[in-house]
Amino acid sequence: MLRFEPLAAGVNTRADALFVLGFPPASRPDTKTLNARFRQLATVHHPDGEHGCHHRMRQLNAAMALLRSAPNFY
Repeated sequence: MLRFEPLAAGVNTRADALFVLGFPPASRPDTKTLNARFRQLATVHHPDGEHGCHHRMRQLNAAMALLRSAPNFY
């Protein structure tokens, strides 16, 4: 999934972060998989790109920050 609807309330939970990155809520992707998905989505949604979206890119960054900040989050 390369497209997602931005969450109105932002990325606040692990489930939100996984949704933004295109994973099912109960999944446990490893670091390599998370980073690869982030890079793939960032390529599509980066504001400087043809189909870029600042709001989606901001939520992608928030999702990765949330997943990286909590131990055992992924």
